[in-house]
Amino acid sequence: MNFETLIESFGDDIRLHARLVNTFSFMEYIGARKIMKSQIEDRISESLLSHMAEEIRHAQVLKRLALKMSGGELGSYTSNHILGGHAAHEYMQAVDRGASDILATKDTWLAYTCATWLIEERAMRVYPSYEATLERLGFSGYLRGILRDEEKHLADVRREMTLPAGSVTALLALETSAFDRFLSCLPGGLGAKPSDELSGADVRPLACPPQATHFQTQKKQDNTQTKDDQTTP
Repeated sequence: MNFETLIESFGDDIRLHARLVNTFSFMEYIGARKIMKSQIEDRISESLLSHMAEEIRHAQVLKRLALKMSGGELGSYTSNHILGGHAAHEYMQAVDRGASDILATKDTWLAYTCATWLIEERAMRVYPSYEATLERLGFSGYLRGILRDEEKHLADVRREMTLPAGSVTALLALETSAFDRFLSCLPGGLGAKPSDELSGADVRPLACPPQATHFQTQKKQDNTQTKDDQTTP
């Protein structure tokens, strides 16, 4: 199932769309957090600081939209406020770690630029498509500024990135597989009715991560760099 088909299955259910927007906000937050915790001091340029700030701003814009769509209910990133439980975090991790494995590198800068490229390319396909849906629902214009920033991020990382010969196909396949798995964990992704997610029923396929978030271990992670934050946004 592709993204457009899954969104069609949501229909005009504003509750599902609000939680999807909040899920995207969560992913933007993860991106900012990864940059902050992965890059060493001699890599922290003005451009990188701008990227961090813009990811936080994207998370904030999307959070505000989610709050507006939900009547103020979606105030956190707990599993009952996003879609797919831990799946969004797992998507980011799969791209992050998989890129490092394919590149066979411990260079956090190369891994950062590569994973940023893959994730921003995905955003440039998903956000324009979803902008039309949001406009139909009466929430137009929220993604336009984010898309302008994503275009700039892509241009920046393309200038910085030098990939080993033959790695591009494997990297694109990695991201596609990770995104497909993310979609499969959303309501409607593998045949479950989207309304089931809102009923409180656990409708995840067995392969999907549990309905919990990494914030359960946030306090422990705050003072140390974890494996989850070794490389990229």
